[in-house]
Amino acid sequence: MDDMEGQVRELLRRRADDVPPQLDVPPELTGRGHRRFAVNALGATVVAAVLVAGVFAGLRTIGPEPVTQPATTGPPVASTPACSSLQITATPALEGAMGSREGSIDLKNVSVDTCTLAGTPTLTLLDGSGATIDSGVTFEKVDPIWVVDDTPRPAGWPVVTLAGGEHAAVRFSWSNWCGDPNVSGRIALPDGGLVPVELGPEAIPPCNGPAQPSGIEIGPVEPRT
Repeated sequence: MDDMEGQVRELLRRRADDVPPQLDVPPELTGRGHRRFAVNALGATVVAAVLVAGVFAGLRTIGPEPVTQPATTGPPVASTPACSSLQITATPALEGAMGSREGSIDLKNVSVDTCTLAGTPTLTLLDGSGATIDSGVTFEKVDPIWVVDDTPRPAGWPVVTLAGGEHAAVRFSWSNWCGDPNVSGRIALPDGGLVPVELGPEAIPPCNGPAQPSGIEIGPVEPRT
C-alpha cells in the first residue's frame, strides 16, 4: 500500500512540473488556469482511486492459499472368514420330551483360526447306507433359543464369531421317527460346506405313529449359552 501511495504522489508531482511558473498571470488566464488545475487534480484523483480499487480487488481475488488436508490412510480392515466344514464339528445335545427329542446341535470350531457362522443351516437325513431320505419328514425353521428364553440379543447376532475351541448352537427338535434306526445327518453350513452329524439312539425320537409325518425344527446359529 505504501508503494501505491508513492506512485500517486509521483504522478501528482509530475503533473505539477508540467505547468511552467507564471509570475505575472493575466487576469483572463487566471480562471482558465484554475479550471485546468482543477481538471488535472480531478484526473489524478480518479487515477489514484482506480489504482487503489484495483489493489483491493486483487487482494480479494488472491486470498489465502487453500490448505490441503493430508489423506488419512491406515491398514485395511480384514473381515473374519466364514467357517468351513473342515473347521466345524456338529454334535447333538438332546433330551427326551413327550415322544420327541429337543435341545440343540453343538457346533464347535476345532481349528486354531477364528471364523464366523450365520443363518439357519440345512439338515439332511441319511439312511444306514448313506442315501438321502427325501420323504416322510418335514423341516421347519424356528426362532433361536435366546428368543424362546426371552434373553437379550447376543452381541453381533445374527453373525456368530468363533475363536479356536469355541462353540455355537442351533436349536433343534425332532418328533416321531419310524424309519431306519441307523439314520444319520448332515448339516450344510451357510458357505456350502457339509458337516456330518452323528445321530445316536439318544437323538432319535420314538415312533408315535407310522402314518404320521416326522417333524424336525431347526433354528439359526447363535452363541452357545
